[in-house]
Amino acid sequence: MRTLVLSIFFGTLVLLSGCTGGGFQAADQPDNSADLEQDANADDGGSEYYVLGGTLESGPVGCQPDPIDWITDLNIYQTPEMPEPLPRMPFRDPVFGTCLVRVTDRRADILNPDDPSQGMKNEYARVQSFNADDSLLLVRSIESFWYVYDTKSLLPLGEVPVVVEPRWDSQNPSWLYFTDETRLMRYDLSTGKLNMIRDFAEDFPRGFATLPRILPKPIWPRFGRGMKAVHRMIRASGG
Repeated sequence: MRTLVLSIFFGTLVLLSGCTGGGFQAADQPDNSADLEQDANADDGGSEYYVLGGTLESGPVGCQPDPIDWITDLNIYQTPEMPEPLPRMPFRDPVFGTCLVRVTDRRADILNPDDPSQGMKNEYARVQSFNADDSLLLVRSIESFWYVYDTKSLLPLGEVPVVVEPRWDSQNPSWLYFTDETRLMRYDLSTGKLNMIRDFAEDFPRGFATLPRILPKPIWPRFGRGMKAVHRMIRASGG
């Protein structure tokens, strides 16, 4: 199981540690969204959303392998006074000796000139920031603009046109699912295409305003299980 520990310091995203492993499986379902596809960069707003392509230089070297004096007692340790870490420069926690790196730079990484955010963060503690092969990292600005980072260089790649509660596909590293009112959408970073997977407006005629109100919070972060729950609710409602 992949584990991720995130902390927010100085309005920036700090990646503490992580390991790779297996993931959940997406629900089996037909993909009938080809006729609902559109180019995310084809609007007149002038937005340039990120599409995968090219390579970046290698990322920063990790902390030097200094010996760590492990803390094994039950004492309470206070957060020390320390200056704001430089972005993308690994350093050791002065108390526990853990190797840390500040991923985001709020002064340079907010690439959309219309984004007034003063900081960047992981969306939520239980939400997986890494894509299926750990090559990309999804970051949310304070004003809900979404950016992807390369995990090798830790550099921002660009903005992605996702709206509410984006979630990576469990198998395809280029797919991001999100909701837009009653619509379940998918953005393909390899092509720059947006697909509407399904509009649930007709499946739930009782005045549900948005899709997140339909999906229970504990299962929505796991896209495969969330879709199975949606299918069960559609059948129960006679749809």
